Amino acid sequence: MVRLRVIERTLSGLTARAAAEMLRLSTRQVFRLKARVRALGAKGVVHGNCGRRPANAKPAFRPVPAGLDLRAVLCAKTFRKVTNDNTINYKGHAYQLKPNTRSVCVAGTKVMVQEWFDGSVHVRHERAGAIPLIRLPDKPKPQRRTAKDPYDTFAVLSV
Repeated sequence: MVRLRVIERTLSGLTARAAAEMLRLSTRQVFRLKARVRALGAKGVVHGNCGRRPANAKPAFRPVPAGLDLRAVLCAKTFRKVTNDNTINYKGHAYQLKPNTRSVCVAGTKVMVQEWFDGSVHVRHERAGAIPLIRLPDKPKPQRRTAKDPYDTFAVLSV
């Protein structure tokens, strides 16, 4: 609407050069807009293709190729090194990689850990493919003593 107000001011006395500086256009473009506003009114400042469908309109999406699992594409991916006992650590949890039907040893190699949107964790190896896994039970965290233990030798000596 600013463009329309400035062009209307040019019709009532504002110079084309001043209007061009205000609108950051060329003086020639201001003359063109001025003529369109005289002919069409307020619609003269609207672009001519506004509201029209493009001649070469195509949908913005493509179909998913057959065999492509979008869950494996649209997921969080990180890399982990497999320990000698075929375990990995991911987000504070230990996972045991099950033996695969293929005879590829994955101990000591890097694997891609995928966390899908449903929260499930999946592991892929570049040669072995998808590797099934089991989440191991969490190790109990050591508890800190808060009060002095009566069997604490340092506490007895300080009394």
